[in-house]
Amino acid sequence: DDEKGVTEVGTITITAVFGGYAPDGDESGDSLAPKIGRAQLTVAKDDSALDLTAKKGGEETTTFTYDDTITIEGSVKGAEDSANTLNLEQNTAQLYCGETPLGQAVNVVDGSFTLTYDTSEKGIPIGNQTLTVKYGGSGIFNESSGTVEITLSKKPVTAQVASERITKQYNGEPDVEVNLNFA
Repeated sequence: DDEKGVTEVGTITITAVFGGYAPDGDESGDSLAPKIGRAQLTVAKDDSALDLTAKKGGEETTTFTYDDTITIEGSVKGAEDSANTLNLEQNTAQLYCGETPLGQAVNVVDGSFTLTYDTSEKGIPIGNQTLTVKYGGSGIFNESSGTVEITLSKKPVTAQVASERITKQYNGEPDVEVNLNFA
């Protein structure tokens, strides 16, 4: 009754022991001799898939404005078809825009991870973009990648006049020089 899950890749040997059988008082020869059986089981890595969600301020969204922080929450699970060579460390995930890494790779803990990227770092162009998360694999999963579609918009700029009063000595030109501070 020892039940153990197989959690590592490799080959294991399974041994089954049958202690034999002899019916009480049976002399008919129906008894069975004890036997030992062995079988080998090979466990291979499973392909992996990423389940990704884009968020802003804890709310799921795909629309961001320049200067927002994009949060990508993800989880790793087994997949049916995925085998890439991504050259990432095992048990890490990294966010990319094209082939450019955004921020630092993070550890995958218990199959989950969270990546964040501040768009004011200017690594994501304005407009519709495809962000890619690459997963470096683990002891039981192959590496894989997944994508999230987002839209990054320009941030509206608010201008404020530095003084409440503008004075100009008329010189025949209607133009006035004004200094603005942008918030």
